[in-house]
Amino acid sequence: MDEIDGRIAEFEQLVNNSEKLKHLLIEHDEIYKREMDFKVNCRNELRELDGVLQQLKRVRPTEGENVLKDDSDSVRNASLEANQHLINVRLELADLNRQIAVQQRLLDNVPAQIEISQYQRRIIELYNQMASKHRETKQFYILHNTLVDIKTFMKKEVDMLNNIDDIQD
Repeated sequence: MDEIDGRIAEFEQLVNNSEKLKHLLIEHDEIYKREMDFKVNCRNELRELDGVLQQLKRVRPTEGENVLKDDSDSVRNASLEANQHLINVRLELADLNRQIAVQQRLLDNVPAQIEISQYQRRIIELYNQMASKHRETKQFYILHNTLVDIKTFMKKEVDMLNNIDDIQD
């Protein structure tokens, strides 16, 4: 029974782990969606900035070189920040993937309720089989002891009859 209670406790822990796993999967999906949105946003900004850059090059090629360099530096800085943010989001996503894998391994290691009930049924069958064998063995011991007693009594009776026969002779 302690084993069954332990199995039930493990099952309840698995239910909690599965809830955590669901939460982590939802969080993983949200982070992935945010990453995709961020990439789309960065691509759109890059296109807009490229368009602005092309317009500036066409409008004032000589006067705008200094302004263009400043804009170029700000675009590079924004791009670097965006890349750094992307790296951070990917690291967070990788961490969530590791946590999900650990939870899935834990979930796979614990038997399901059906398996637990099968184990319980098999244990009961084995217990009944052991009880039957014990009862049978006990009956054999009783039979053996009875036969030994009968043998002893018969031997005494034979000895007594032999003594009586010896005395009569």
